[in-house]
Amino acid sequence: GEIIRIPDNQMVVFKEGVPYLKRMDEIVDIKHHQPISFGLSVRKGLTKGFSVETGLTYTLLSSDVEMSGGNAMIDQKLHYIGIPLKLHRSIWKNNWLSVYASAGGVMEKCVSGNLETVTVTNGGNRTSENTSLDVDPLQWSVTAAAGAQVNFTSRFGLYLEPGIAYYFDDHSGVETIRKEHPFNFNLQLGLRFNVTK
Repeated sequence: GEIIRIPDNQMVVFKEGVPYLKRMDEIVDIKHHQPISFGLSVRKGLTKGFSVETGLTYTLLSSDVEMSGGNAMIDQKLHYIGIPLKLHRSIWKNNWLSVYASAGGVMEKCVSGNLETVTVTNGGNRTSENTSLDVDPLQWSVTAAAGAQVNFTSRFGLYLEPGIAYYFDDHSGVETIRKEHPFNFNLQLGLRFNVTK
């Protein structure tokens, strides 16, 4: 007869000669990729070189998760839509290019999440399983950036903003680069519509 039955998701490990059951699906390593972010925004000029901006942003957060069994990898992808509110200060501009500094905050909501688990069997066969992932809490952040905008017309341009952001803990329990590094570099590319005063 069978002496002991080991559950499918566990393995026997020996510590100082004593056998222990260890879960095979424990996370041993997470590699977070640099977020990718795009925006569509509207900026309204104020006085003395200041302007205010809002709009929509899209951000993809992706991570590779390695499990302790050694035969499974999880590809985690989270899609966020955000609403920024920023104050800009013009540094230099001409008819086709403007350089500015900005500061503000962003409220984001995860609209879709997906876990793809790829398992490699002892025979070398690969199986893939997709699971949806829900992240309900809102993600809040504060940002500061330097930006440059190329103006196609007086009302419409393409902008690039390298900057820094601090992401507050959303208490979701889902591991992302924003939890591992709340204070992070970000880079945003997008289209902007300028509204005259």
